[in-house]
Order: sequence, then C-alpha cells, then structure tokens
Amino acid sequence: MRTEIIWSQRAGQGEVYGMVCTSDGEKLFAVSDNKVKVITPDGEVLRTIDTPHTRIANIAAHPTDQKIVTVGMDNQVIFMDASGTALFKYGHNTEIQCCAFSPDGKYFLTGADGDIGIYSNGAQRVNKIRTDQLVRAVAWSPTSQWFVIANESGLIQFLDVEGKEFNRCECGAPIWQMKVVNEKFFKKTAETEDDEEPEIALNDVGIYGMQKEAALKNESEFKQNPTAEAFIKQNKVNEERLLMISWDQKYRVINPGSLAHSGVLIQQKRLFSGSKKQKKLQDKENPFLISESRIPFIPLSFELIKQYAVVGGVGGKVIILNAETGACLLDMFQVNELDPFIVQCPRSVLVKRSVQDQAQYKEALQKAMKEREEHTLSYFGLNNTQIYSMCKIEPNLLVIGLHNGIVLCLRFHFNAVDAVYKNFYAVREGLTQIVVKNMTTNSECRMDVGAYVQNIAISNTKLVVMSGQKLDVYSVKDGSAQKRAVESVLRQEHQRAKKGAIVLEFVKQHQIRFKCKKICVASEHFIICGHDYVTALTFEGTHTTSWRFKDTIINCCKVIGGITGQENIIIGTQDGRALLLKIGNRFPIEAVKHHVPIVNVDVNAHRNLIAIVDSNDKMYVFDYFSGNFRSTAAQEPIYSLQNIQTCSFDLVLPNVIAVSSGQKIHLCIDGTIVYTHTVSCEKATIVIQNGSANYNVNWTKAQEGFGINCIDTTEVPMTPNVTHHVKKVFQFLAAGVTDFEFYEELDMALQAAALGVPVSYWMDIAVASLFAGQVKLAKEALSMIGNVRALKILAEVEQMNKSQQQFQYVALALSLVGNFADAAMLYGATGDSQTATELLYFTRQDGLLDIGPFTSLIGAITQKLINKLLTEFSQKSGVSLSELNPLPNLSLYFKLGSSEEDMKKFRSELLENSKKQNKSNKYLDFLQIYEQQPVQSGQQIQKAQYQYSQDFRIMLRRELQALTPNVQHKQELLSKHARFLEQVSDWQAASSSWMDAGDCEKAVQVLINNRQTNTLLRLVRILPPVNQKKQKKNDLEDDFDYEARKDDQVNNQNLISAFQMVLKYFEAIGDFESALFIAQRLGDQLALLRLFVSQNLWDNVEDLGKIYPEMLPAIHEARAAAYLREGNFMAALARLRMAGNNEKEVAMIRALIDAATVECKFDMARSLVCQLQQQMIMQKGVGQPYYGALKALRSKILIMSAYVHLMQHLYVTFGSPDPANMRLMDLDKAQQANPFIISICTFLCNYSMLPQEIAKLDEVYLQKFESMEFQDQTSNKLQVQETNQFVNSNSKPQLGSLSQLDLGNSQRSLPPGIPEALVWLALSQASKVSPKLNYVSMQHLLQMRLPQSLYTQIRKNFMKAKPAGLRTKPDEICDRCPRCNQQLDIIQQQVLTQRDMDILLSLPMCSPSLSDICKKCGTPIVRSAISLQILPLIPIEPSEDSSIMELIEKVSSVRIADAHGQVIRVDDGLMLQNLQQVLREAPVVEDGRGVVLPREFYDQIGPTRAFIVNDSAADPVKFKELAVDGVVKRVYVITDENADVHFCQKCEFFFQSDEFEEAFVMTGKCPVCQNEDLMM
Repeated sequence: MRTEIIWSQRAGQGEVYGMVCTSDGEKLFAVSDNKVKVITPDGEVLRTIDTPHTRIANIAAHPTDQKIVTVGMDNQVIFMDASGTALFKYGHNTEIQCCAFSPDGKYFLTGADGDIGIYSNGAQRVNKIRTDQLVRAVAWSPTSQWFVIANESGLIQFLDVEGKEFNRCECGAPIWQMKVVNEKFFKKTAETEDDEEPEIALNDVGIYGMQKEAALKNESEFKQNPTAEAFIKQNKVNEERLLMISWDQKYRVINPGSLAHSGVLIQQKRLFSGSKKQKKLQDKENPFLISESRIPFIPLSFELIKQYAVVGGVGGKVIILNAETGACLLDMFQVNELDPFIVQCPRSVLVKRSVQDQAQYKEALQKAMKEREEHTLSYFGLNNTQIYSMCKIEPNLLVIGLHNGIVLCLRFHFNAVDAVYKNFYAVREGLTQIVVKNMTTNSECRMDVGAYVQNIAISNTKLVVMSGQKLDVYSVKDGSAQKRAVESVLRQEHQRAKKGAIVLEFVKQHQIRFKCKKICVASEHFIICGHDYVTALTFEGTHTTSWRFKDTIINCCKVIGGITGQENIIIGTQDGRALLLKIGNRFPIEAVKHHVPIVNVDVNAHRNLIAIVDSNDKMYVFDYFSGNFRSTAAQEPIYSLQNIQTCSFDLVLPNVIAVSSGQKIHLCIDGTIVYTHTVSCEKATIVIQNGSANYNVNWTKAQEGFGINCIDTTEVPMTPNVTHHVKKVFQFLAAGVTDFEFYEELDMALQAAALGVPVSYWMDIAVASLFAGQVKLAKEALSMIGNVRALKILAEVEQMNKSQQQFQYVALALSLVGNFADAAMLYGATGDSQTATELLYFTRQDGLLDIGPFTSLIGAITQKLINKLLTEFSQKSGVSLSELNPLPNLSLYFKLGSSEEDMKKFRSELLENSKKQNKSNKYLDFLQIYEQQPVQSGQQIQKAQYQYSQDFRIMLRRELQALTPNVQHKQELLSKHARFLEQVSDWQAASSSWMDAGDCEKAVQVLINNRQTNTLLRLVRILPPVNQKKQKKNDLEDDFDYEARKDDQVNNQNLISAFQMVLKYFEAIGDFESALFIAQRLGDQLALLRLFVSQNLWDNVEDLGKIYPEMLPAIHEARAAAYLREGNFMAALARLRMAGNNEKEVAMIRALIDAATVECKFDMARSLVCQLQQQMIMQKGVGQPYYGALKALRSKILIMSAYVHLMQHLYVTFGSPDPANMRLMDLDKAQQANPFIISICTFLCNYSMLPQEIAKLDEVYLQKFESMEFQDQTSNKLQVQETNQFVNSNSKPQLGSLSQLDLGNSQRSLPPGIPEALVWLALSQASKVSPKLNYVSMQHLLQMRLPQSLYTQIRKNFMKAKPAGLRTKPDEICDRCPRCNQQLDIIQQQVLTQRDMDILLSLPMCSPSLSDICKKCGTPIVRSAISLQILPLIPIEPSEDSSIMELIEKVSSVRIADAHGQVIRVDDGLMLQNLQQVLREAPVVEDGRGVVLPREFYDQIGPTRAFIVNDSAADPVKFKELAVDGVVKRVYVITDENADVHFCQKCEFFFQSDEFEEAFVMTGKCPVCQNEDLMM
C-alpha cells in the first residue's frame, strides 16, 4: 500500500479538534481556535467563518441538509448554514467536548461536563440529562434509536432518545472517539483459526442469579431500567457494534446488546485482557466484548474506510487495523514535522478539476516526493506531532487534522497483489482478503486471512499466501473444472453462470526469515524468488533446489510446466537474459540473450515460443523449444513489436499473443495484429488471454481499491484468427506450394473457430480444407455448422474412383464459397447433372461473384485446377477430346475462372458458343422488362432493364442443357430453374424460363402474381391469337424470327389459359384497353360484352348483338342491370322479359315490390304484384304450394288497394304524411262515420287475423328467388354462369329513407306497408255509429304499444262503451254478405288447419282470402279490386244432374222463345227476386266454392246478369267438374239489378264500372294489371 500527501492547508494556529464533510462530499469544514475553514476536496479554501467561540472543541454536519453545528469551550452550541450565517444557538453550564447528529438528522447530541443535551428538530427546548463527569465522546446508532456516551473515567453508558439508560460498562481509561456500526459492516467471508491470536476475555461480566446488594458494588452509580431487555430486543441492539479507542492504547469492539443471565440488568464491569481460560467464561451466544487489541501509541482519532479502521494519535503515526478484530495490518503513514507540505503550508500537487493535463500532476507529485525524501528524519519516540481529527472525503482520500492547525490530505493506493496460473486468478482485495476465481467457469472463493497479505501464488491445486513472515499453503479444489487443463471461455454471459464454488483447505504454515520478492507454485513445490536467488521447497518445507545469481537481479519469474515434481521455471533478469531453471537441476540454461533488462516473460500453450518485454517497452518473440534454434543463445527473434507494456500468450491458441500498448490491447498472430481493443482507463494491463476472452485491469476502478471487480472482460472475436490461417492456406495454394503444412494451419483455424465464430467462417475453413485435400478437417468444419447435404456429398465422393475425387472436391468447395457457375460446370463435366442443376439456381444474373476476402485467391486456384484437369484428360492414352463430350464446353468455360476481369473478357465467347448449341426461344429476346419489385402506391417504377438474351444464368443453363442425356432431363432442368427463380423473386428470368420451357400459362402467372404489368403486356402482344388455326412464318416476321409451332390441343389449351389469366388481371386493375385487346386475341365474346358494359359503351354492345345473335339474352340482361343501377326499374323489367329469363324477372319484381312498399307507393306495388302473379301463371306450376301462392298474391293485390285508400285517409283525415309516426296524427278531425274506410279496415283487420302460414304462402313458394344471385335451375348452367355477372346482388334497387322503419307487425299476417295499429285506429275512428266494430277495434288497440296521449284517449273511449248493449244494438254501417245480408264481423286470431287450406284452394280467384267468407252461409265475398267495396256477385256451380258446360250454355244464351218463335218477355224485377230467393235457399258447395243452382233455374240467368270467367288460380285436377279444356270456369251472378260491374280478363279482378272507367280514362290502362288492350 502506498500513501502520499496531495495537499495541505492551514486551518488556524491551534489544534484541529474536529473536521466534518458535507453529505455530497463537496465541502470540508475544519475547526481551529475559533475559526471554521471551508475547503474543497482539491484543497482550495472557499471561505473562513469566524465564530463567537473562544475555542471550538468539535463540529458536526447535518446528514442531509447543508447545516453545520459548532460547540466550544465557552459552553455554546451554534447552528449555522454552509455560508457561516448563524441560525440559532443554545448553551450548557460547562464546556462542551463532543457533539453528533443522529443518522436520520432528527436529533442533535452534545456532551458537556456534568450533563448531555438532546435537541430535536423544531423543539422549543433542549432535553438535558445529568452525568457524573465530563463527557469525552458520543456516538449514535445507525438506527437513530439510541446513543452512547463515554466520560473521562472510562464509563460507557447506553441510552435511548429519551435519555433512559439500558446498558453500561467501564473501560478504565478515557475514551477519545467512538463509532457505532451494524455487524454487516464487517463483511465476513471465510475465516481461519489462529491459535496464537491474543486471548480476549471478560471478567465478571453479565452475572445472573445474584442478589442486587452483592452484585452491585455501588448501586447509586447505576440507574435500573426494567424494560432494557425489551428495548434491546425490539430495536435489535445486539446486531450493532460499538467501536472505540481509549487512552490506554486499546481498540475495542463491543456488543451493546449483551444482558445478564438472571433477566435483571446489572453493571458490566471493566474490560481487560485475560487468559484463555477466562475467555471461556463469557457469554458465547452474545458476548459483550467482541475483540480487543493494543495500539502502539495513544490514539486520538480514527476513521472507518471499507472494513478497516484508520487510527491516528500521538506521534503523528497513522496505522490500519482490521475493524472487526482490531489486528494491526500495516503502518499507513508517519507525519514528519519537517515535511514540505507542513513547513510550506498551504501546498498542493492537485491540478484543477477543469484541467485534464495529468502530466502536470505527475510532475508536481514527483517534485514534492523528492523534497520530502530530502527532509525525511526519523522521529521515532521524539515526534511531537499529534493527530486530533480525521475525515474521509473520498474512498481513497483521508484528511487529518494536526496539533499545529495544519490539515493534510492523504491519498492511499492499494497495490495490486495477484497471481495467475492458466485460467485461475488470485487477487488480494483490501489488505487481508483473497479472492480465487476460475475465469472460465466464473466460480470463485473468498477468504480473509486476518493479516496483511504481501504476496500470492497459485496453481490449479495449490494456493500460497505470504503475510509478514508467515507463508500459508492451501489446497484448491474447483468442482466446476473440466478435464481439460484450460477451457475456452463461452461467448454468452448467461452460459458463464457459476457452475460451482472453489474450496480452499488449509494445508501448512511456514515461517520465512528472509526477504521474498515473488513466489510461484508448481505441482509439488513452491518457489521463492528473492533479489538475486531462487529457491524451490516442497509444501512440507523441505528444500529441494536453489539458484543464486551474483551478477544480476531477477525481475520476473514464472513456472512453465514440465514433468511433475521437475517443472521448468523461466526468469527474466536485469542484464537481459531469459534463463530456464529445472527443479532438481542446479544449472540454469540461457534461453534468450538480450541486452536490455527483461521485465516480463511468457511462454505459449505449446511451450515452443518465448515472449519477452524489455524496459524499453519492446516485445520480442523467440522460437526456442520447437528445436528450430541455433546452438548459440543469441538467436534472432521471429518477430517483434514496439511500445508494448505487457504481454500474455493465449491459453488455448499457441500462436496468439495479446499485448498492451497504452490504452490499446492488440491481438497478434505470427507477428500480425489482427484485432485491437481500446480500454477506458489510462493504461491497459493484460492479466489473462483465454480464447475469445481477454481479462485486463481497469485502473479506474482500482483507484478505490484493487480487487476482483477491477478485472474487465473483453470479448475478443475469433474471426480475425480464422481469417489469418485460412488466407495463409489459400496464398500457398495459389502460389503452387505443395510442401506446406496445410493440416497444422487449418487445425489452428479450427481451434480458433471452436471458440465462437459465425457460420461463414466455418465455411471458409471447410472450403480451404477441400482445396488443400484435407477432407477430415473439412468434415469437422461442416459438422460444426450442420451442413448435412455437404457431408452427404463428401461421403458419396469418397466412394468414387480417385480420378474423380479431386474433381468433385473442388466442385463442392466452389459451391460452398458461392462460385456456383464454376461448380455447376465442374459437376456437369463429371456427369452429375442433378447437382449441377441445383447449383445453377444460385448463379447471379450478371454472372459476377459476390466479392469475399478470398475471391481472387480462389479464382486463381480454380483456374489452375481446371487447367490441370483438362490437361490430364487430354493426355490420357487412347482418349481424344472429341470423345469427351463435356470437355469442349468445359475447355471454353475454364477461361472464365472466377475473376471479374475474365468474366467480362470471355462473356461474348460463351454467348456465341451457347447460341450454336441451343436455339433460344425467340419470343423472349424481345421482352424488355422494366419492373422487378411490386410497385406500391406512391412509388415510382424501377427502370432496371432486363434482357433475357443477356442473362448469364440462362447462358449457363444452356451450357448445362448440352450436357443433359435426354429430353426429359432437359425439361426437368428448365422447370426446376424457373421455379427457383420464382422463389428468389427474380420474376423476369422466371417468366422467360417458363416460356423457354413452352409453358406460357406459368410464365404469365409469375408476372401476374408480382404485378409486372408492362412486362405482361409486352409478352401477350407477341403471343399468337387463340383462334388462329394456321400460322405462317410471315405472320410475325416483323416482330421476331418465327418458328412455326405445331397446332396441338395441349399447347392451344395452355395458351387459352394464359390469355384468360391475363384478361382477368387487366380487368382487376382497370386497364380497359389492354383487357379489350386480350379479349380480342382470346376470341371471348362474353368477355367483350363484359368490357363494353363496364365502360357503358352500349352502342358497341348493340353492335355485338347484331354480330353474335346468340348473345342477345346476355345483352338484354346486361342492359337490365344498367337500368337497375339508374333506378329505371320498369325498363329493367322490360329488358328481362326480352331476355326470356322468367326466374330473374320474378325476383326483380319482388325486389321492386319491396322498394315500392317501403316508399308507400302502393298503387305501383299493386301493379307489380299483379305482374308477379302473371309470371307465376306463365310458369304453369302444379300442386298445392303453387295455387296457394297464387291465392296469397291475389290477396296482396287487394291489400295494396286498401293501403292506397288508407294512406289518403290518414293524410286527409288525420293530417299525417308519415304512417309510422302516430304522434303526428290529429284524432279530433275524424268525427264522422266513413262506410268506405269501414269496409277497407274490416277487410284488413280480418286478414291480419288469418294464420301466417296462409298469408305467406307466396313467400314460401318463391323462396328460391329470395337471393338476388339468381341461381338458375335450368340445364344451361354455363350460360347462366357467364350472364350472372350483369344482374346480381349489387343490382338490387336501393330503398328509400324509410327502409330502416318497422312498417308492419311481424306477429300478424298483414303484409308490411302500413302498421297494423293504424288500421285498427282508422276503423275505430270511422265506426262511431257501429258500436260492435268500434268496441272490437279499441279492444285491439289497447293491446298494442301506442303513444301515451293516444293510449289515454282510446282508453277513455273504451270505458265509455257499453259491452252489454253490443249484442242487441246492430251496427248501422258495416260490411254485409250479398247473399244472406249477414254482417261481416271481425274474426278472432286463427290457427291453421287442413280444412282452412282446403277451403283456400277451393276459393274462386276473385275471392282469394279466407277472411272474405260469410260465417253464416259460407258464400265467398267478391270485392272491387280498387275500392274493396263488396260487389253483389255470387258464384254458382251446376247441380249434380248437370255439367259446367250446360250451365255456361244456358247462362250465355241471349234468346228465350216459345214454340212459335216469339220471344217471351219476363218481368226482370220479378225474375231477379225469384233468383235471389233461389240463391238464398240453394246449398253452398263446401265453404267458399259457390252456390249450387238447380238446373231449372239456368234459363232465368241471362248474359247481362252473369259473368263466365277463367279461374287460373284454381287447380283443374282438383276441380275436374268445373274444368273445360284444362281451365277452371267460374260463373258469377249479379244479384242487384242496379249494380254496374266490370271484369278484367287479364288480371281476373272485378271492378265497379265507374271506378274502372275513371282509371281507364286517366291512364288508358287497367289500374291493377296495367293492361292497355281493353274494351269497355
């Protein structure tokens, strides 16, 4: 350890009793006389603070705030800030000697003569506690829960913050200073037993079981505290230690938590040293006195640095103690009164922090040390210097205060004491601790020897430690050590986790009575190296061999191995020699003769090289042990380096040495620096070089103390090492050297690679091994990277004859290095076309190689080998070049070699030869491809032009094609090459290769998938049209040299598929012109139509229909789709009719019905429903579902008519344009009865009560048309598939804004359009004079969700009604049966039965609903299709003795004459009355069919009173008795002579004549079916 003064400063003329440093370490406060000096750590005085004290006795600083407190002989305590401004003060009655802040800053303690003061922050008074004598020292516990005071007689008292005493003892001498620390401060590690250590014992301490009178010598001296034990346990006082120095020259460590056995705390008596026997009497579990030691002077102050106690006192000596045991480790410093730093104070060698010139500091330090040496005197026993105070400001800076007012700053350095043996490293930490670590496995062990460690030596089995005159031997056992002597360092830190721990066991201790400069350890000896001698002793202490050198000085020494027990030692001397010593042989061998002192020497792992570093910082490496040395010792070095401070051979790699130069660490191989690393500290010092890890000293960390944490690990890449060896092999191969030791060089490369290199470097080793013929090493390298394919090829090559092996080895090496062109041709020349094809995949387009570190060397080697092989083949007897088919190609190709210059030179020659042997696909010579990457939005198209005819890969492939044995192999070659080019995203060449293979479909697929639009367009422009049956050479002569192709079906289908893919692509990207061109070349009529339609070119569409009449249906459908998008629905319907697609027309009509319903266009919806009915009739369906659906449609026609009038009524009567919003309706307006609305609402209400299955028979039947995708059921599926693209789901009419509203009740049968609640509301308002209808309508309304105001009003009206009177009082206005005049009541909710279905199917077409059947007589009701008024019509049927034909003939007869031919005039009124009576009395066929009229009454019905109509909604199979020529006939009789009724033959509905005439006059059409061909 080295200590130096770096600055001095004068604090005053008197003693420096106290010094303290702020918590941030930026300011030091030193007191002398009545002044406080504020000093920086650099020694600069910031200010001087004058205090009102007469003399300052001590000073304290707040642990967190910038606040200081001074106490003095004038009894005053003054608080001030860092600037010296006084804050407040208080006083004692006597002088104050000591003070201290609690660690948490809450309390401040002062010790005076006769009392102590405890001040709490913010308190109004100071808590003072009386003491018997002058308090000399005080100290706080780290927890701030208690403190300790010591008086001048040696009494130590332990008190809590309230002043209650819980323990005490007597020391017997004044205590000058105390500190309290936690027991963890000592950092216990490994301990060793020392029998000769002074015995420490307690005398009568902690006595239990005694009476107080006998136990206490002076009871008044001790204050009992019954809660002491609880306080000690609660605050863990026994975990803390009191350190103190006393006037009797003792250093003691005390456990303040030790109590007596009886549970009653009694006085701890004086502490002193006793015999070993007395030591056993103390409390072993919790001893009071931990340790005690003697100090060689009277101590006055001490400071704790790490786990050491630095003590100073009388005589100016500073020593270092073990803080736990008190053992004196070494003398740190001796203050000299004549020291220049004292005489010439103030003085400093520190440079300002802003100045970075460290040379200035070194110069000043050397000058100061020289002056100190000149004035050094021995003052042992005569030195009057006294050290009163100490303060640590940095980990290695200590400030001491002297008796003469001088403040000295000492800097101390822990010297590096370490030892290295291969991967084992031992180092001293602090002064007494030793750390042994295996740098490879990261396992370590720590040991505290308890004495100052001066020297260390280590081997893999032994550790030798020298401390003073003792030399201890320990055995080393590393559980994590491998079988190999030296292990490589793993690159990943997580793999370097600790695998185990090193165990040290004490073996022997020796006393050394002579000076030792360095020690070493062998397997059975330890070697002591002195100034001019070397001695080897066994571990038992037996002397073996000694060497003494009278004419030189030994500078370094190292054990370099050898036979067990006879190891070799190499030493470096001051006269420049490196000597070899062998244990057991007294005669040294001079290995190196150098004329400059040798300061460092090392031997490599193979022990054949010696490296020395001389005092001129030069390193020389000599080859001595390999046998290649001269007989004289003055051989020349094999290489040397300048400006080298330290060196170390690699533990694994024999030719690698690490050297340090300034801040840099170089890695050298054979004298060549291959890697350099710069360290962060001022200088680099190498400890170990082990494979991929370099261990060096971080001197920046070492400033705080040298230890294992000062060793930095630097990852050293092994790639430069591998590159060095591989390059050396290639250089010798390129030079044609054959006697070089290729195996050894490549083996060293493998060793370096095994420490961790990327895969490419393993590949370089494998390639070099194959070129050099070292197949075994090549296999090892390939195995390390897992290249199974290459290993498999090597195994196959080894089975070949020797003439082909070298050929194959070179080819494999070229393929591994990326020279695929050369490798492919070499494999092809040997007949291995499969491997040649695979290598072809990796060849570059331009034919150039990826330049690597060995490209030029490999090119030179390849040219020589190929040339050599060709020569050997041509010189074989009986074999000519013409017989070796591959050789002409190879003879041309070998000129290319591997260099870029040769590639450019012979490229044209290769191209010409390729054209002669293979005819290229002439289509592709004209493909100028501009895109390579898919073009993203916002990016520009790349203009990297591609020429198929200039692609080197294609040329090389054609060369290989010439080597293929048959056409099949050739086609496989083309296909594989094209697929690979796709995988590597080289789409130009991939497409060209597919075309070269004759597969144009895959060629365009590649371009389409990667959006190569321009290329794709150019390609299809040169392809022939599909419909061109025969082609001649002159057809395409202008574009390219055409080669006539065979017109086979396979090629034509391939071309069609290609055109279709291209057409789909151009349509998708919206390129109309290109798509139109492709469609024309393809001859696709539907594609042309699709394109014209997409561009709204309807003139072209019509022209297309004229050219291709078979396309007219598709054209009409396309036009219909366009009309739909425009909203012209009726025109769309017309086009669909022209197309003849009834299914699509039906679906279109249904969609239009929904749209019209949503927008409340019920008259339009009625017409559309009628058209839907006509379409169904045209389909001529059969069975119950069909006729049930017709009935449901006809009912909806009537409902739509009802909706038309109801909407008008809502607007006129209620004033609401919106049927969905009942809040807008004014019910007060509708006060009068309305028979018209009653009739409409009665029909609608009764219909809503029908079963839903009946109301939705049409929807069930038309389910196949619900989807607008129009899945056709016809057999012409292909045509439908082509035409579906025009009328589809996107063509569905857009509904209006009301499409989101719920316009119907989904739980009732009434179709959507007007909410059911409005129907009941209209009925209730219109039936004021019809109590029954009014009551029923209100009853239903109250069951629905209505606005609150509306609900309240209806509820009030409902309560006013009298249900009892409804049975007797008839309705004045209501619907009545035309046959029996019975009122048509509102029916109840019905459930579907089979009878209901049978009745529905039997109803006439003019009475389509079950709700319109009289419940009394069963007669079906006939309503006007416009107003829904009940018409006086009764359907009749023939009796059983007659037929429908007879009934029709009789009814349609216009003459009634007697036998003389005279017409009989009958009173029409009388006849009508008789007929009505007959109709009332005649039976009804089932329910709803009609009245059975007796035969004799046929003549009473004339043509003016009857309607004979066709019933297309009735099943002729079921009604055979009513069918005529497959059509059911219905006969209706008018029962009211004043009634005027009209019938429409097309829609088959009855009307009131005036309503029909009005509609016909206004529109010229039937209001229902829109038929224009009418006759009134």
